[in-house]
Amino acid sequence: MEHLDLISRIAQFKSANSKNIKLLESLFMPITFRKGTLLSPPEHAYPILYYIQHGLVRGYYLIEDQEYSSWVIENGFLLPLNGTVNNQISQQYISFMEISSGWSLNLAKAELIAQNDTQLNRILIEIYDEKIKEAHQREIILRIPDAKKRMEIFMQHHPSIAAKINNKIFAAILHINLKYFSRIKKAYLRSTK
Repeated sequence: MEHLDLISRIAQFKSANSKNIKLLESLFMPITFRKGTLLSPPEHAYPILYYIQHGLVRGYYLIEDQEYSSWVIENGFLLPLNGTVNNQISQQYISFMEISSGWSLNLAKAELIAQNDTQLNRILIEIYDEKIKEAHQREIILRIPDAKKRMEIFMQHHPSIAAKINNKIFAAILHINLKYFSRIKKAYLRSTK
């Protein structure tokens, strides 16, 4: 698997330069996940940053034996959420919904190198900042009272994901009661014809 997608993604960061792009290229290792793989359950913490090149990945919470989906991505960075930075255990689970491939970066190894390379630190901070902004965007969408509007925004930004996930996951991501979800989805689809 070639690094081209990863390299072009890293090159988009303001702090990126040819030296640290080359360094990160050498530190990221190829990885493939089988469908159903559970990444870093809450009771285990691994200091690894992932870049998913292609696939389908879901973040969810398990509350009273019920899964509540929070997000789904096809590509992008996955942060280690389970206490690797602040020693606070996240309750989020991350699972792969289809065979997915990408790259992994051992953050403990990167941290040693970054002690002498402020630009590398800045790139890692930009990655974390990007993920924080994505979480804020999800929160903003969930604050919209009109479920049809939430559906419209999601479909505008993630049409291919919408086609790959079932209604239960889709409804949970948009915080719509499953009982009403099919009707809202049908109304949305009719309005786009």
